[in-house]
Parts: sequence; structure tokens; C-alpha cells
Amino acid sequence: MTRLLLHITTADQWAAARAAGVLAPASLADEGFVHCSSPTQVCRVADWFYREVPDLVLLAVDPQELTAPVRWEQDRKSTR
Repeated sequence: MTRLLLHITTADQWAAARAAGVLAPASLADEGFVHCSSPTQVCRVADWFYREVPDLVLLAVDPQELTAPVRWEQDRKSTR
């Protein structure tokens, strides 16, 4: 079963990734992975982390196209 992954970024970061030919956000260097969300999580994530960020882009990622393994974690619901 293929599960859709969604990644939130800014228009500028997406333009830079397209020009470089690779998506490598700060979380990759800092934490060793790229944060993604499921379709049921993405609105909560956007509201929590990106509420004040303009020019957002939502990327749909096919896990079968990735060269690194996908690790699914439990959804940690917030009380924020």
C-alpha cells in the first residue's frame, strides 16, 4: 500500500530545491530526515508550525520514488 506523504515548504525553498535538483531542508542537516505529514495531519502541522509563514507550498511525495527509507511515527496530538 502506498501512503501519500505531504511536505510543507515555502515557495522560495521549493524554487531553490528545484534549481538544485534535490530537496534538502534544514531538518535534513539538523535531524537527519525530512519532516512529512499524512493528509490527516497536514492541516494541524500547518497551523502549528506555519501559521505566520507566507507563500507556503504543499508538496505531494510518492514514498515509492524516495531513495531513503520512510519511517512512520505515531501522531503526537498537541494541546496547543
